[in-house]
Amino acid sequence: MKKLCLGTYINILCQSLLPSVRQRTFLGCLFRCVDWDSAEYTADDDSFQGHIKSGHDNAPKSFCDAVRFIAPQNIFNYFAAKIVPCINTNKQKHVILAFLSVISEDHDIDATNIIGFDNGYTKEKIMSSDTFSFIGMLANIFFYCVTAVENKPFQNRIREIKKDFVDSFNDKANTIYIIETPTTVATPLDLTAKSSKFESVFTEVKHPNQLSLPNPSQVRLYHVNVADYAFDYAELSKFIKANLGRYVMSRAKRQEYILHDETENIALDAAAALKKHGFDITDAHFTEIILYSFLECALNAPKVMSKFELENLGGSYRSKSSGIHLLSLPGTPLPIHQLIFGAADVVTDLNGAIDSAFNKISDIKTDLGNERILVEETIMGNAFPHDTQEYLKSIILPQKGSPQKPNTAFGVFLGYSVNLPGANGLPSHEYLTALSSKMTEDIAASVPYIQSKIDSMQLNQHSFYFFVLPLNLISDRAAIMHDALGV
Repeated sequence: MKKLCLGTYINILCQSLLPSVRQRTFLGCLFRCVDWDSAEYTADDDSFQGHIKSGHDNAPKSFCDAVRFIAPQNIFNYFAAKIVPCINTNKQKHVILAFLSVISEDHDIDATNIIGFDNGYTKEKIMSSDTFSFIGMLANIFFYCVTAVENKPFQNRIREIKKDFVDSFNDKANTIYIIETPTTVATPLDLTAKSSKFESVFTEVKHPNQLSLPNPSQVRLYHVNVADYAFDYAELSKFIKANLGRYVMSRAKRQEYILHDETENIALDAAAALKKHGFDITDAHFTEIILYSFLECALNAPKVMSKFELENLGGSYRSKSSGIHLLSLPGTPLPIHQLIFGAADVVTDLNGAIDSAFNKISDIKTDLGNERILVEETIMGNAFPHDTQEYLKSIILPQKGSPQKPNTAFGVFLGYSVNLPGANGLPSHEYLTALSSKMTEDIAASVPYIQSKIDSMQLNQHSFYFFVLPLNLISDRAAIMHDALGV
């Protein structure tokens, strides 16, 4: 009967390392996650590492105490920056399945026991889930193994982790979904969207298809509410209306409304601003508002400037981006920042929407120097409250000796018309299941195409965050915006 302890933990991870990562180097990195009194041991010592891996020894008390009293966020950040990059991406799901198998056999752990430092990681919750943060799982289980259970008493049970244990889950890998919520670093740049209704408007459809890239990336699939064999846009229009002012106006402008006790006028004035600038009411920034909503509410990447703000800046250069956001990822010793440049389009065919989005990405990449200058000039202006402005200056306009500028990433919204043959012949209670299956088929067919576009354009060094939303018809966006704008 397997046991969740530090030896088991190490054996599972060592079976999943990248070919280029030596076990000794990896374990040395693992044991340097905290500062501890290592006068008797060294993190890189083969005997020390081997004795813990086999269960011959417990971890030193000074090490366990250091892990126990460090801030959990620091453990999470260290694992994100140092440990997870050593793991073969193609084996992440196998690792999670391996841990699930061990946890299910470990009857010393009660259903309500917290396996880690996060209340969301009870045995009961872990075993009933199929969607995980890989970083969160590794960090929480490590904390539990070091601080809550000894290692030496379970030497025989550690031996049950055979050399092919992780690979034995090949056939089950597609039953697990890994979705990271990477913004875990609190920053002075707050989110602007009113996100409380997001999950009641957008339903995520889980799928196993992801991009193969060295940096964090996501491909996420959603649909809106369904009624009478079609998408119902009533709640989506309300959501857009609630966030219209947050999308259109800068933080500093919205703060003026708050100071003058005129917050009820924000949405009305935002709608008037769209009309005043002559935007086509059948579009009126629909794709950009949806991308803005996903980047803020699903990715937790605060807006720097929306497409509307970009189009109303002075100067001769016109931005190619569908909005610009900032994502702050955990890093050691400092957070890692990404400037996310948006590309959004709605086309009947999903691959057609992909083509259109990558044309925009190509334009952004070609003019990236000007895009960054535009961001820098805006930060120097009056679009942000003073404290936020100073923070943005510190990371986007670093001085000598400061960290490097943020990395470039791309956020992409793809809207398309989903085609579900024979839908009218289905019982109503089966329609939603059939729709989700068709959407999963669509994205499974398109992810390799997205990967080929990234490869051919030599964009592999960038992070990509894709959000895909099917519509009944492409023309639906006109009705959605009519309802949202009240025209």
